[in-house]
Amino acid sequence: MPSVVLRVVLFAPLFIGACDAGSVPQAEAPAPAPPEAPAAAEPVVPAPPGPDAPVVPVVPGEPPVPIPAPVDSRRPFAFLGPTPPEAPPRAPPRRVEECALPRGIDRSRPTHELLDQPYVRAPGRTLELDLSVPDGPGPHPVAVLIHGGGWRGGDKDDFARVRRLFASHGVAAASLDYRLAPRHPFPAAVSDVRCAVRWLRAHGEEHHLDLERVVAVGASAGGHLAALLGTAADADALDDGSCTIDASPRVDSWVAYFGAFDMRPEAPYSVPTRRVVDAFLGGGDAALASPITHVDAADPPGLVVHGTDDIVLQAGQARAMVSALRAVASPVTYIELEGAGHGFGLLTRAPEKRAATCTLLTHLGVLPSE
Repeated sequence: MPSVVLRVVLFAPLFIGACDAGSVPQAEAPAPAPPEAPAAAEPVVPAPPGPDAPVVPVVPGEPPVPIPAPVDSRRPFAFLGPTPPEAPPRAPPRRVEECALPRGIDRSRPTHELLDQPYVRAPGRTLELDLSVPDGPGPHPVAVLIHGGGWRGGDKDDFARVRRLFASHGVAAASLDYRLAPRHPFPAAVSDVRCAVRWLRAHGEEHHLDLERVVAVGASAGGHLAALLGTAADADALDDGSCTIDASPRVDSWVAYFGAFDMRPEAPYSVPTRRVVDAFLGGGDAALASPITHVDAADPPGLVVHGTDDIVLQAGQARAMVSALRAVASPVTYIELEGAGHGFGLLTRAPEKRAATCTLLTHLGVLPSE
């Protein structure tokens, strides 16, 4: 007889054959008639299938296929193995209005430094970084400090004091050089900061770095570069081929103080600032160089700090960037400082800028989160 495929309701008992007559009380009856020849066995289905019932093959004369034990209806295939844990939700940096600011480098907490470490031999020069790390096994979160200067000035020493302060409070920090315009136009500087992150990832274990807590922090032109690290890690066109390190340029969050987010011709700039932007681009792809064009829901959390009275990079740049991030549900915290201009320090103690400093230090882990 050909096999018959039937639907069986999950958890219902499966009966094949007749019930046991001995289990039912019997009245007196005449002697039974001679038994007839048994008919061919027919599988019995006790109930119609439900909409979610599995199809279980039943073959006459063979035992039924075992049915899995009851499972959570939200995980109908749980018997195949445990569900991997869901990733924790990505939260934006928590805004902190007041905090006990550190008074400076904590000399009681030892650190060590790696200075003038080459990280890429780029066309025209070898680029270096300085790394300050707390003593101890770690792993330590790491801040990647990117100087400003209109993409045409500045160097890694601009953040030397900040780097050492962070390390003395438990956060490793690297400050770095990158190629400057107009001699090295876009994408040179972007390619360099991506390579610096790659170097830190490739050497993170030996320096006890926490590679799940890499934060890009930049101001002005450095804020632009930090925002590109946050929004465009997968944009291979931002590499110019000079970096040969096989590691990701991804960061886990990013911080931009009074940065540039839109380099396209239609973006509002003063005439002097537009000249600086154009010198940085050097005729390159303005859209590719704009963090705002790379925004998507997969971006890591960001912190944007801008002053209302910034005439170099107007606050409209920051507002547009934050709106674009929020439109795709990318986590971001925006702190707009009333009356602030361009170029204030990351660790300013000015009362009107205190929220920015407290939020940054709490986000990095320099200050406790509670």
